[in-house]
This record gives sequence, C-alpha cells and structure tokens, in this order.
Amino acid sequence: MVKLVRIIARLNVGGPARHVVWATAGLREKFESLLVTGTVPPEEDDMGYFAENHGVKPIVIPQMSREISLKDAFTIWKLFRLFLSERPDIVHTHTAKAGTAGRVAGILYKWFTPSILIGRPRRCQPWLGCRREFRQTGGPDRDRHTGFTSSGQREEGG
Repeated sequence: MVKLVRIIARLNVGGPARHVVWATAGLREKFESLLVTGTVPPEEDDMGYFAENHGVKPIVIPQMSREISLKDAFTIWKLFRLFLSERPDIVHTHTAKAGTAGRVAGILYKWFTPSILIGRPRRCQPWLGCRREFRQTGGPDRDRHTGFTSSGQREEGG
C-alpha cells in the first residue's frame, strides 16, 4: 500500500483544516495516510474535534506553528525523523510554513540517509506513475532539489 504523509501547520478553523481531514479520511482505503500538524495558538479555534469525528488521529509536532522562529529547525528535524521511520512514498504539504518545512525535510530524507552513502538514493515506485507524469509535463513543475512534482509525487532519478 502506498504511504502518504500529509503536513499542515495547524488545524485551526477554516477550509484547509477541513480539506486535509477529509482527504486523509477519504483516502484510507487506497493509501496508508498520516496527517501531521502543529499546534493551534490560544487565540485561534482548534479543529482537532473535526479530525476525531472523522476518525483521523493527527501526529502533532508542538514546535510547528505559524510564527517563524528557531523552533522551525526542530520541526524540520522531527519531520525528517518521521520520514525515516514511516518511509512515505508521497509527501503532501499544505500551507506555506508546512510546505517549506516539509520540503527541507524531504531533501534531508532523500539525500542524507545511509543508502545515499553507498550510491542508492530513494527512487519512485513505477506504479506511482512518476516517470509518465514527468515526461508529460516536461518537468517544469518538478522541484529540482526534492524530486517531488507539484502533485506531491517523487520523480525517478531526481
């Protein structure tokens, strides 16, 4: 089964929080889907109850918040460690903060692991259709550092 890690900065009231919960719950049959979130500040309303009602138990990284701070380094480290333990096939990020942290952790996950030291970086599985998508788009939407396309899939050899 394909493993998908979805990252959002926080589950505060709004459309993005509902979207990630619905997507995580709805894709359970075809994907092993994990939701990673940060904490909601006290002045904002928390939609953790919404996730619970849909049977989604998010993994919370307390250091991930809306504000830019040194805690972001801990967030990236924790995401990297999560990627090492969960070994996701797809990393899907939502919001600017989670996108930045997720991409940096993705670079670390892809390039700074023991397999790269012996010349075997992680490659895309052929059944994900990554090679076909890259050729159809010509590649401009592929992040040249992480190998992820804008749809969240990894490109082979990237």
